[in-house]
Amino acid sequence: MIRMAVKTLTNEYTIEIANRLSELAHLTDRITAIGEEQGIGARASFHLQLVCDELVTNTISYGYDSDDERTIRISVTFTPDEVALAIKDDGRPFNPFQNRDSPDLTLGVEEREIGGLGIHFVKRVMERVAYERSGRYNVISMTMKRNKSSEGTE
Repeated sequence: MIRMAVKTLTNEYTIEIANRLSELAHLTDRITAIGEEQGIGARASFHLQLVCDELVTNTISYGYDSDDERTIRISVTFTPDEVALAIKDDGRPFNPFQNRDSPDLTLGVEEREIGGLGIHFVKRVMERVAYERSGRYNVISMTMKRNKSSEGTE
């Protein structure tokens, strides 16, 4: 059920997917194509894909009380310097950035608590992250530099 509306004059893209894990491959393909069309750097494109995958996977896996089909909307807007990303869903209210300590990366995998690495990554690669509950919708808004350099994210 992937749908894509493109507003090329303003460099805004909207992708709507069903709340099914099987939709993630299509989402990644669309994000890749959009990044190539807009000429963002390979690293920025990769980070955009991973951020979308992490947040949308969490929404699909934990955000709904039933198996009813719902729509998740991903909006991507390009400016000369930035990429703005917004993810909107009508799942149960949840702020993924609240009350979440960064994982202790000095511990080994077996010693570390489960969870939190994906959100840590999102916060690390995005310049700004914000959450709001707007009516019956969760809205996650983020920005990143358009052309990320080759610096590491560790």
